[in-house]
Amino acid sequence: MRRNRAFTLIELLVVIAIIAILAAILFPVFAQAKTAAKRSACLSNVKQIALGFMMYASDHDDTAPFNRVVENGADWWTPRMKNWKDLTLPYIKAGGGRAGQIGTAFQTAGDGGIFQSPLSTNAWSNAPVWWGMPGAGDETTRYPRSYAVNMSAGKNELGNSARFWPNVGDAGGGGQMTIFENPAGTVMLVPSKLPFPDLDIYMGLTYECTAQGQPWGGTGIGCSMTDGGGGGNYAFFDGHAKRYKIKATIDSDAWGFNNSVGADEVQRIKNAANSIREYN
Repeated sequence: MRRNRAFTLIELLVVIAIIAILAAILFPVFAQAKTAAKRSACLSNVKQIALGFMMYASDHDDTAPFNRVVENGADWWTPRMKNWKDLTLPYIKAGGGRAGQIGTAFQTAGDGGIFQSPLSTNAWSNAPVWWGMPGAGDETTRYPRSYAVNMSAGKNELGNSARFWPNVGDAGGGGQMTIFENPAGTVMLVPSKLPFPDLDIYMGLTYECTAQGQPWGGTGIGCSMTDGGGGGNYAFFDGHAKRYKIKATIDSDAWGFNNSVGADEVQRIKNAANSIREYN
């Protein structure tokens, strides 16, 4: 007679244990691979936006786009206010959001696109914008939040009180791209959690952001978006993009402000960078 043989309880337990051990080994690898893929996608976004800036400047006598565009006083902090995303969108095409729907405030998230980082958990936050206007997205509530222009750029060349990026009410166009003494070492675009089109070194590292990306709350979390490894993707004024440790951007003066302030102020910023907690 032939007797059918089945697995014993011990054998089943051994198999289950082996599977559990393999899963424990592989799952962190899968998570790391997923994070690496998001970093690469984010870097690609930053590179494309940088190329959009360069093409815009090429078409406008080497002049950068406006940081904010307010065509009349009633447009301040409303969905009618435009910013650099509107001006560079024709060179990018896949910016995401609700491009072209100027004047309409939205309460829900729009499409993604390269203006939205896959690393950002608050790219379409429902947090109110700075002046209390409700809505999702950036100041105009039409684009996702993830990236901002470096408001500290040009301080070394123009002085600490000057602005390279024109703000609300400024006449003319943006700053001249040719002013930079080290365009390959000066950051143009930075990763951000704030609902603003611009971010400077002080806001990024000395302000404390809430989970909704607002600069208040005493959370100890910096407003510069990180990728979970203490770094982020930055674009530079020569058009290239790379991942940088936030602390290293200060040491190398990548924000372009160190020479415009005293050593004590630079040290204060470095201390702030050492004390912030990361938040994506």
